[in-house]
Amino acid sequence: MTTNNTPTLGALIRARREILGVSRAELARRVRIDRSQLSRWENGDATPAGDSWRRLARALGIPLAELRATVPATSDAERRAAVVEAMRAVGYSESAIARILADLESQEER
Repeated sequence: MTTNNTPTLGALIRARREILGVSRAELARRVRIDRSQLSRWENGDATPAGDSWRRLARALGIPLAELRATVPATSDAERRAAVVEAMRAVGYSESAIARILADLESQEER
């Protein structure tokens, strides 16, 4: 667990995998990655990239935003990208995302 009571990515993957009763090999197959890559994620040696986030969330049966929340963003740009990705994952339209981002930017300027 991290200090803010959010589980680490590896702990969340391992816990969900065990709840689902699937092996590392089976989860890796579902996510379309090597078993060794899944082991690196579970051990905290690496994090998913690109569409692997979405495939992993789907395979684990959890919202993408919950999965991404286990890895703290290190910059404003990364936080913004994570928020945009989460909004897309739950079905926000591109125009709605653009409006929300514009509103946030105008609030930051004040």
